[in-house]
Amino acid sequence: MGRNMKPFFISLLVFFHISFDVAARDLPSPVDYFGPPDHRNFSISPSGRYLASVRDLPMDQIDYDNTQTENDRRIRLNLVNQGAGDQINIYDFHKGEFVKSLNIQNQSVYWLHWASDERLLASISATYDLNFGRRYTFQLPAARTVSMTPLADTEPVVLFANDRALFRQNLFLSNIADPLADDPDHVLMSAFRRGDLDLWRVNITNGEAKRIATGTAYTFGWIADGRGQAAFRLDRNVKGTTMTVYAQQENRRWRKVISTPLNEEGYGQSFWPLARGARNGDMYVLTSPPEQERASVAIYNLATGQLSPPVMEHETFDLSGGLIDPHTGEYFGAWYVDDRYKTIFLDDALQKHMDGINAFFSDDANIKLVAASRDFRRLLLEVTSPTIPGEIYAYDRIEQQIEPVFDTRSKLGGSHLSEVEMLTVTARDGKEFRAYLTHPAQSGRDQPAPLVVIPHGGPAARDSYGFDPMAQFLASRGYRVLQPNFRGSSGYGVAFEESGHREWGGKMQTDVMDAFHQVRDSGIVKDDKACIAGSSYGGYVALYAAMTTPDDFECAISIAGVTDLIDILKYERQGDRESYELAIKKIGDPREERDKLIARSPARNADKITLPLLLIHGRQDNVVPYDQFTKLTDALDEAGVDYSSYVVNDGHSFSRLASTVQSMRRIERFLAEHLGGDIGY
Repeated sequence: MGRNMKPFFISLLVFFHISFDVAARDLPSPVDYFGPPDHRNFSISPSGRYLASVRDLPMDQIDYDNTQTENDRRIRLNLVNQGAGDQINIYDFHKGEFVKSLNIQNQSVYWLHWASDERLLASISATYDLNFGRRYTFQLPAARTVSMTPLADTEPVVLFANDRALFRQNLFLSNIADPLADDPDHVLMSAFRRGDLDLWRVNITNGEAKRIATGTAYTFGWIADGRGQAAFRLDRNVKGTTMTVYAQQENRRWRKVISTPLNEEGYGQSFWPLARGARNGDMYVLTSPPEQERASVAIYNLATGQLSPPVMEHETFDLSGGLIDPHTGEYFGAWYVDDRYKTIFLDDALQKHMDGINAFFSDDANIKLVAASRDFRRLLLEVTSPTIPGEIYAYDRIEQQIEPVFDTRSKLGGSHLSEVEMLTVTARDGKEFRAYLTHPAQSGRDQPAPLVVIPHGGPAARDSYGFDPMAQFLASRGYRVLQPNFRGSSGYGVAFEESGHREWGGKMQTDVMDAFHQVRDSGIVKDDKACIAGSSYGGYVALYAAMTTPDDFECAISIAGVTDLIDILKYERQGDRESYELAIKKIGDPREERDKLIARSPARNADKITLPLLLIHGRQDNVVPYDQFTKLTDALDEAGVDYSSYVVNDGHSFSRLASTVQSMRRIERFLAEHLGGDIGY
């Protein structure tokens, strides 16, 4: 069937199925799961007295201005994802009450930072008008940093506002590189000047800025040395797949430290600068050198170029990131994931408090430190678990008291949240790995329910025990959800991750199938009905399953999935040599393994796909390019295979909530048609 007729035909099928087979229920919407939390962007003032946070602007405080001048005949094409606005709330711990609310209408607040107990910095969305002649204007998303004294009646200051040329050259002026703890009137920020991302010393009382270091057109980040000077410069290639780290020497020249691939979250996979060390010239880095089994934190010396032995590590799991004091810019710990999120602090006393807090929650939740006073007496903690979508607690280390402050997803709870079971899966070759099984609340652990298998993307990524929006959303529709951490997943050390290299369609695929068979054979999959779905690499897994094991599933869903291994390697080759070599290492060599790569490419074997497909892709995707989607759909059309598709005007990891919400609506209808689950209003 041709592509032009398919959407209409599929929509008719879905309409009749919804109308006669599946009754829509009053269930939480995708926004409740995937939208921003009710309260977010927390910051505690240095003394610990004030807490600043952000929430959506209450509807009764929104003013609507529908006026338009008759002379304004310009056509405005709005590319900005606007909402009603945000509200900044100030809570006084001494008084035990909110003392100020600031309405930011028609704009979003991205982050907050107390520079002192009097002055608060906020990154606020803005629009930038790009004019084409007298008639057309494109309104582009932008961001500006505002300095305000929320408890005093003074005018806010927009940083960099005195430099009009710089304002025109920067859509986003909101990246603080260092808070300059010993200089309360200044911060270090990055901003473009004539195409180069430079480092600036910015006065937060009047907004004036002075450039202190010059970057390049490829620079995307800076790390300071504690003396108000640049220490590390971070550059990336044109495609954003490889990072090169440069260290500044005494003569102000830059020395290349290392080049490393960037993962889908934009972090260096083998070397990532975290913060300055205690001594001048020392930097804490998250690193995974070839001779080391697991990622750890070490100290890199700028003068010698030497990397110390690990100063913080875990015996079983990779460290995943560093913890940086927002008031000082100093490193104070790291985090990792076993099944849950865990922290390791440099301060043993702080560690004992955190261990006690974990025990308070029965070691069954993820406890994240999201804000703190400068002396770390007052801590703000985010608590999540499969059945706790987000709660904020305040903890006083001296009084050893903990109290709830916010519920961040108030619309979720009770029957809308499901328990998660942790499974150990034994693959067909004896290798063991972890998987997470979300049981729909209405079915419990024993009652059969249709199953959705969701392999994660990456493939160097992982799932964990906690609140997962996708799993919980599908469970609320009556599905059991399986998320396997197959070989090739990150977090379990170098050997486990590298065991997935060149196993696209190989052992990584059979691991997913072995996890699926283990759950299905336990008798809890209703009528043995299952669908497989995934994003990015997970989308590839779903498509490959549709191509090779169609008898196991009723349907398959691919979101931004890789469809052609030969072409994705060609795409990587358009970047730099290092990213291409890494792609060959992970996927395969098109010169030596061409036949295998062709055989494992769904787009080149579309005639073998017999399952109903739902394909979703972003037109602006620069990780898995849009032509991966079109190559598959062209092949499916030629083979006469029926499918449904949805294209969004977005990138790889959807940045617009509307893209996610509309995708989830299509997914729930597609699954209801083939597995018989529920549909929300």
